[in-house]
Amino acid sequence: MTNKIEQARLSIEPPVVFETTNLNTEQQSGFRAGYQMAASDPLPLDLSQSTVFAIGDLLACETEQGRDYWLGRIVGRLRYAEELIKAVGGE
Repeated sequence: MTNKIEQARLSIEPPVVFETTNLNTEQQSGFRAGYQMAASDPLPLDLSQSTVFAIGDLLACETEQGRDYWLGRIVGRLRYAEELIKAVGGE
């Protein structure tokens, strides 16, 4: 199974390119950071702890730009996990 996961990871490796999006600039920046972080994480499907921390950062943020960034970062991590599950064969 590990080989299949590694092959799947290579097939969805960043960078993320947006053809069309409804994310603003800060959200896109956060999305890329979250996706990249998940791609470098040895256990990308263990999202609970990192997501809780990111939600805490989102709630503590005092600026709209900062909140947009953290929201994008959460979505980026979750999107990576979704793509990895699909690539491994869990569609």
